[in-house]
Amino acid sequence: MPKSFFRTSAKPDEAARVRASKPFAQARSKADGYINNKEKLAELVQDAADKAVASGSKPLSEMWEQLTAAFRLVKAYANGSYRQVPWSSIVMIVASLLYFVMPADLVPDFLFAIGLMDDAALLAYTLKTLSDDIGKFKSWESAAESTVESTTENTPENTPLSTTKPE
Repeated sequence: MPKSFFRTSAKPDEAARVRASKPFAQARSKADGYINNKEKLAELVQDAADKAVASGSKPLSEMWEQLTAAFRLVKAYANGSYRQVPWSSIVMIVASLLYFVMPADLVPDFLFAIGLMDDAALLAYTLKTLSDDIGKFKSWESAAESTVESTTENTPENTPLSTTKPE
């Protein structure tokens, strides 16, 4: 993980302000419904991945490895292949992704240059807070990939989410 990962241009108190906001409370209240719906969860991850790639945001590129690991963790949770994550952690990731894809959150995304700052601050906070859980998932994923490679060919079902890193 690059040293600059958690030093986005967002201030640390920005994440606290976002977490206390009404839009984040709305995202948090919707998270349970998404977690229990495999299709909605898969669509959320794809929407978040698409937005992250399209944004080309420097703060997002600094956290790209952890962010894509969080995407894969949510997908693995949704399909039932990985459940060794605390419920509170999966809720926090899903709520953060829901907030990220909201076009009208605390700082609307259409405001050039600053519209993604609240999103980046919240994602950085979430990824930092859950870095142990994400690290455990990545270790599990590596072990699972080694097993899959030794027993089967890579098929679309076994291929992890692949997105292009924003420039």
